Amino acid sequence: TELVGLADQLEDKAEAFENLAKHDALTGLQNRHSFKHQIEWATKNSAEKNSRFALMLIDLDGFKRINDTEGHQTGDEILKSVAQRLKAFAGQDGETVARLGGDEFTAIFHDIESDDQLNNIARQLAKEIKRPYVIGHKEYQVGVSIGAAIYPDNTTSTSDLLSYADTAMYESKNHQNEFTLYQPKMTERIFARRQLEDQLAVALDKNEFELVFQPQVSVEGQRIIGAEALLRWKKDGQWISPAKFIGILESTREIRRVGRWILNQACHQARLWQQAGFDLTVSVNVSSIQFSDPDILDHIFSALESSGIDPSLLDIEITESIVIEDVHHTSQKLSQIRELGVSVSIDDFGTGYSSLSYLRDLPLTRLKIDRAFIADIPDEDEGIIAQSIIQLAHNLKLEVLAEGAETLAHLEFLRTNKCDQYQGFIFSEPLFADECTRLLERQPNDQSPQKNLASGEQVKQK
Repeated sequence: TELVGLADQLEDKAEAFENLAKHDALTGLQNRHSFKHQIEWATKNSAEKNSRFALMLIDLDGFKRINDTEGHQTGDEILKSVAQRLKAFAGQDGETVARLGGDEFTAIFHDIESDDQLNNIARQLAKEIKRPYVIGHKEYQVGVSIGAAIYPDNTTSTSDLLSYADTAMYESKNHQNEFTLYQPKMTERIFARRQLEDQLAVALDKNEFELVFQPQVSVEGQRIIGAEALLRWKKDGQWISPAKFIGILESTREIRRVGRWILNQACHQARLWQQAGFDLTVSVNVSSIQFSDPDILDHIFSALESSGIDPSLLDIEITESIVIEDVHHTSQKLSQIRELGVSVSIDDFGTGYSSLSYLRDLPLTRLKIDRAFIADIPDEDEGIIAQSIIQLAHNLKLEVLAEGAETLAHLEFLRTNKCDQYQGFIFSEPLFADECTRLLERQPNDQSPQKNLASGEQVKQK
């Protein structure tokens, strides 16, 4: 009897171990290993039935922020709820749904007769996942990026099918779409992007980055009072558009290393200008990836110390989106930056998810009006928003700078509405440091914005 009981216990344990080997411990869904077997079964079944099935890859958007700010316990509860919704949506056949790891799930949908049918399934699935999650007494929401590949339309290879769905999901995330169906051209784009990622990973070590500086000018005196440091990349003799590489630096987090280099270079340049007799404030953009780095304060302090500049000559620019992520945490960190003597500007003001209440509580120095609110003045826009931002900033005892000033009408508007500063092509395009120095040197005798227009092929490349 004891032997029988022991045998039963061993059998139960064997079943439990087998279940653990095949299923995700947190959600109870199949894991990556066992789901691959399901893909193989699905391909054989579809081949026999001459039917199509879709493999979907589902990634949660905004989950990491919840997990980091609210704790892993809350994150785990959301993942379990997502798993339950997926399982219910896919039907009773739990074999078609799996958790691949982290906040990434996958599902198989059989007998797909048309792309429209698949689009409809994806839309309904996204709607289901985006419904609020109530954990404890709080409500949470996550977004979703879904990619899909179809057997046998896209491929008959099980490994390629998963890879193509992943590529489509990446397209969804990159373009902020909820659903993307795989197309062959996506693989070409992914390959090109990965090439850029590899090249950017060594660009700093190969001294391929340079800084240019766009002058920031006082509206009343038409004097250069500062300059915004902007990153440029020259690869194999060709300038690469920042639009093509800044996002990649951020997504790969290489921006942390490059951002520290920018800080050091900008402060060093401010020191050179100071030694030449120009007390010029240098503005440096700090991305959300950099700002979340626990060492950001040390990096700023180190750049100030190694350059020897007065801290007041450094201005840190952050976007509204950084503020909104966590106002309390942002306020604490900005206070520490301000304690160093460094000024702080909100960049592209008016384009984020702004709640004006945060402006009263943050230790800011300046608001920068986004160029979108300046561009159409006066032809299609009377500048009501820009005017309101200027008044708001002054009421809060903040300076205000307008970006994208390109015409005399823009300057007249800014002067009439008492804007403090501006930057834009009417005064100068971004310049290399030596070009900016020459502009500073001739400033006392030549303050006309029309005459200070940057020109020349070298500048146009930037």
